[in-house]
Amino acid sequence: MVSVMGAPERVTPYQRCTRGDGVLDNGLAVFEFEGGRLATVRTSITEAHGFANRRFKVMGDKGTILIEPIESQGNMSGGVVKLFLEEAHGEYKKGAQTVKMPPFKDRYEDQWREFAAVLNGEMANPYTYEHDYLVHKCHLQACAMPIDV
Repeated sequence: MVSVMGAPERVTPYQRCTRGDGVLDNGLAVFEFEGGRLATVRTSITEAHGFANRRFKVMGDKGTILIEPIESQGNMSGGVVKLFLEEAHGEYKKGAQTVKMPPFKDRYEDQWREFAAVLNGEMANPYTYEHDYLVHKCHLQACAMPIDV
């Protein structure tokens, strides 16, 4: 989310225990950004068929993109991408459409190749320390964990 939206002004976590084991198994975090923009992250260990319902959705005044499910077959990337546009843009028409995705592959493969290239000095790390710090800080805030600086 940090890569898409930048740094949030505030993160508000909501965590609940729905079973008798004391585990916080149902959570929602609301991220508030400049200009009144909001983002939410929701997770629940108790959701029936929850893995199949994982999605990534970005909405704006010019359109919406929805990737659902994120993984279609275990770790295999290639979920269905739906695009909803207010106006035509390039090869994409105005209105609702399904975007053709490349063939399925392991979603972590490219990340491991990139990581190895960084470790071997073949490429610079595409993420700054500031980016990584912000990602971890947001994660801790979303989990209602203390941030010790």
